[in-house]
Amino acid sequence: MDAAVEAGDGPGVMHLVRASVGFLALGAMAGSSGDVSALDDGPVTLVTHLGALALTGPSLLVAHSVLGLRAAPEGLVRALGRTYARTGDLALGLVPFALFFAWTTSIGPQVVAVASLGAGAMGLSAASAGLIAIEASASETVEAPTRMSALVAVWVLLTLAGAARIAWEVSA
Repeated sequence: MDAAVEAGDGPGVMHLVRASVGFLALGAMAGSSGDVSALDDGPVTLVTHLGALALTGPSLLVAHSVLGLRAAPEGLVRALGRTYARTGDLALGLVPFALFFAWTTSIGPQVVAVASLGAGAMGLSAASAGLIAIEASASETVEAPTRMSALVAVWVLLTLAGAARIAWEVSA
C-alpha cells in the first residue's frame, strides 16, 4: 500500500482536479477524429464516473451504518475519493492511446468507450478492495469483512446500473 492509504489521507484538491481533467480529456478524444458531433460527448466520461459515484456513495454509507459495520464513514469516503482520483489518473493516461486510435482509424469513439469502461472497471475493483480492507482493519471478527464484501458487491452493481443510466441519458 502507498503512504496515502496507510495514513488514511484522502486525495488533495489538485489530485481531484487532475482526475476530472483526465475524464474530460478522455471523453474529448471521441471527437478528435474529425467527427465534430462527437465533441458533444466530451463530458460524458466525467459525468458518468462522477455522477455514479455521487449517487451511489451515500447509499453505501447508509447501508454500512444499518448493517452495524465498524469502519469509520470518513475512511470510506476517503477511499471513494482516492478511487475517483486514481481512476481519473488512469483515464488521463489512456488519452494518448485513445488519441492515436482517433487520428489513425475511424473507431475513435469506440476506443474512448472501451477505455472509459476499462477505467471504470479498474476503479470499481480498486474501490472494492479498499473498502473491504478498511472494514477488515476496523473489526475484530471475520463476519464483518464478509458482510462488507456482500455490501460492496451490491454497491458495485448499483454503481454499474447508475453509470449505465447516466451514460445513456447524457449521450442520447
